Amino acid sequence: MLQRLISYVFPNRCIFCGEKIPFDRYFCENCSIPEKPCVRMFNLKPGRKGLSSHILKVHSPALYEGYYRKSLHLYKFRKKTVFADSYAKLITDMGIYDKEADFITYVPLTKKKLRDRGYNQSELIARKISLYTQIPLKGTLIKIKDNSLQHTLTKDERRKNVKDVYEVSADVKGKNIILVDDIVTTGATLTACASLLYKAGALCVSGICAADAQTRNHSENTRKI
Repeated sequence: MLQRLISYVFPNRCIFCGEKIPFDRYFCENCSIPEKPCVRMFNLKPGRKGLSSHILKVHSPALYEGYYRKSLHLYKFRKKTVFADSYAKLITDMGIYDKEADFITYVPLTKKKLRDRGYNQSELIARKISLYTQIPLKGTLIKIKDNSLQHTLTKDERRKNVKDVYEVSADVKGKNIILVDDIVTTGATLTACASLLYKAGALCVSGICAADAQTRNHSENTRKI
């Protein structure tokens, strides 16, 4: 009864089109789960002939466009945290995660940014994915200094902007890890974090984001960290 009252005052909406929907759903009857996820691959050690490279494969359930984009804006900047559950359900329903992962982790915020926003948008999605998959959640990274907002920068500026701002804070040696962020654009943040996890001894790191802001099935195999 309480849930129905809450949904009347603050109606649940389809993450794809914004239509009002029952509180126990995340998309409406006119929308459907995308047939294919967005997939991008980043080579974290390019140009080193004869040496093995670490590949970061990033899955996202949908492109960052239309109302789906608006939903993420509301989620990230307008405290519409209920959408974290919808993104996690979409991700798990599509099965775009490593079933053999030892744990799920997420891109961190600085303590100041966390206080200002009140929540870590990547952590909330990661927690919900952990809940639905039963893969343990583990904080493995800390952000040691604030930097400029990534969406205000060029591709090269983004890569420089995330240099030396993260540190590994937990034992990850020999582990298969799912790394969660809200949106992937150039991949600078994810590759910076994944590179640190690999340097700390992680066996495999795969990425999951709620949305891809660039393109479908686009491979970037020349990225340097």
